[in-house]
Amino acid sequence: MRRNNIPASASEISYLRPLRSLKTLNLAENPISSSLPGYRLLVIKALPSLEKLDDVEVSYQERDAAENLDESDIIN
Repeated sequence: MRRNNIPASASEISYLRPLRSLKTLNLAENPISSSLPGYRLLVIKALPSLEKLDDVEVSYQERDAAENLDESDIIN
């Protein structure tokens, strides 16, 4: 999904939630990845099975931080 002009909105992440088995996702070079505060943690929260985001391994620290995000941080 790299270079697809995905807007910098947390609501865009909610579309990914049904992809519960997704292991790798690349959203680089989209407005969402460069302009949305907390982007990585929001995506990791929405996709707990994710192992790699934008060619970077998801760390244990990121996973813990994402688990502690309030559900309201991800727009349904």
